[in-house]
Amino acid sequence: WNKDGSLLVSGLAISATGIVDLSSSDASTTSEGLILPQHATACAGGTAEGQVCWEADANILHIGDGTTIQDFPPASTAFVVESVPGTAASAIGTDGVAVGDAAVAGNAAGDNGVLAIGANSTSTGVDSIAIGENTDATGDNSIAIGGNAVDATSADATAARAIAIGNNSLADAINGIAIGVTSNAGGTDAIAIGSASDASAIGAIAIGDNANATGANCVAIGGNATNDDSADCSAADSVAIGQHILADDIGEFAFASGEFAAQSDAHTSIYVLRRNTTDDAQGELFSDGLAGDIGIASDCAASFRANIVARQTDADDVSAGYHITGVIDNNAGTTALVGLATTDTLGEDVVAWDVIATADDTNDGLNILATGAAGDDVNWVARVEVAYVCG
Repeated sequence: WNKDGSLLVSGLAISATGIVDLSSSDASTTSEGLILPQHATACAGGTAEGQVCWEADANILHIGDGTTIQDFPPASTAFVVESVPGTAASAIGTDGVAVGDAAVAGNAAGDNGVLAIGANSTSTGVDSIAIGENTDATGDNSIAIGGNAVDATSADATAARAIAIGNNSLADAINGIAIGVTSNAGGTDAIAIGSASDASAIGAIAIGDNANATGANCVAIGGNATNDDSADCSAADSVAIGQHILADDIGEFAFASGEFAAQSDAHTSIYVLRRNTTDDAQGELFSDGLAGDIGIASDCAASFRANIVARQTDADDVSAGYHITGVIDNNAGTTALVGLATTDTLGEDVVAWDVIATADDTNDGLNILATGAAGDDVNWVARVEVAYVCG
């Protein structure tokens, strides 16, 4: 027994403070061996590979790796695990978990659960998750899954509630969802699913390889290995489905399964137009009630059929229905009807009401015009179907 109360037996030392030292020498050391428990001052220099030291004051387990000390806090705080060899992972705040070389799990508040798994993964948004090498989940409640050795081509979810899954996927707008290699959800509430899919406008949805949804609230469904051969929508509230198809008019519902030479040179589209009239002035029906007609591109032609219904809102039992059919052509920028459009009156309670179809050469489009009666509050709706060809 030593005077200080410790026991020394063949290199095994049990001190009065509870230190158990299984080092190669008779004295306590901070360079090798097992020291349990101990205080911060004794653990500070223990960097030898395999050395274990318990810091009783802070309730932290220290393990040397030959270069530095790895810290393992208790379950009530953050948790880090570093792969070997590599640089230390970092978990900041209660319930933070970091696994992998230089992984960072933490948030500004410092007390919300975050998870970072993978070398150089970063999860700093509140309740965020980053899984994979170089992934970044920096938005609150964001999820990034899909690593890569190059930081610029890993999965990144940088906005609140954003989700990015897949190599090089990016969701950088609030509530954006990007799933697939190189997918991009850049619009608020946008969804991009499929390799190289792009939903860059508010509420846009792109599904399929190289599908692009760049108009607000538009939907593009249909993938292809090349961008121009996929489904694309560029106008607000439009829908494009199939292959080689572009919906570029407001509210257009377009479908195609192929092309002659260029995207959308062989397709069909449906439009729902509307307008309210309160007098006998002629007015155009639009896709959103105020704007958005049926465009006819240069060197393209379309046959059309319009099914039109009208009903008076300030009187009972007053309505009408019409059919209009015709052909329209844009010859090198000059747009005109081919012959005359035919209007059939299916039924009409007010003979003063009327509808016609005209060519809009100024805007290169097809117009559906309605005429009500003075003092009549009338809602007009037209369903217009077109078959479209270019060449």
